[in-house]
Amino acid sequence: MTSRLATAGVPGTREELSQLSLIRDYYLRFRVLIYEIGKFGVVGLVATVITFAVQNALYGHAGPTTSVVVANAIATCFAYLGNRYWAFRHRKTAKMGRETVLFVFFNLVGTVIQTAFVDFNRTQDSDGVLGPYTVAGPNWQKFIRKDTTQALVGLEVESPDPAGLAAHWAKIIEAPVGKNAAGEPTLSFVNNSFRFIKGPKEVLGGLVVKVNDVAKVREAAKARGLKVDGDSFHLCGVNFRLVA
Repeated sequence: MTSRLATAGVPGTREELSQLSLIRDYYLRFRVLIYEIGKFGVVGLVATVITFAVQNALYGHAGPTTSVVVANAIATCFAYLGNRYWAFRHRKTAKMGRETVLFVFFNLVGTVIQTAFVDFNRTQDSDGVLGPYTVAGPNWQKFIRKDTTQALVGLEVESPDPAGLAAHWAKIIEAPVGKNAAGEPTLSFVNNSFRFIKGPKEVLGGLVVKVNDVAKVREAAKARGLKVDGDSFHLCGVNFRLVA
């Protein structure tokens, strides 16, 4: 009989029954704790989603520090209510005030650390076109010359799959893919555009530069021995296309 039960997958020895009993005892002993840990994890996950969602919603409408503080404050309130009245609601305590203070304190410390990293990683007014640019050195704006070159207005990116690469970057920067008159995929921005063209590999193929006098720049390129093709010249493997 024992052999038939064991063959059918039913424990038939005292050792097997003892092991199952031990597992059951452990489960019954820690059942509440297991449920609490699961609920605590759910609350923490939702609080994290809230933090990122609020930060993204405030992006462009408030400063980075303000976004972090507001997002963490909302997430902290949610986490406290979720843990106190759901995950650990059955736990009665006479020290609720002390627990609340500690909970808020530790979340405040976490917020301070996060905002410190955000401020450390960002330069004031660096989002502007003429904002601080460490690589260019201090007061780099004073050395801008527009007697010849006005602006960089476009980039030409080569790829074996121009449409696929354009779609890839469009998804990242959340911008629609357009097409120019030649049917080539493009990404348009406020002050420039990206054009994706066929090439043997993914590489920056060209720059479109707005200049005051196309003929003057073209002749200067010829005088320096650069390869000139129409209103474009080649320098260091990159094609510079001139527009007025």
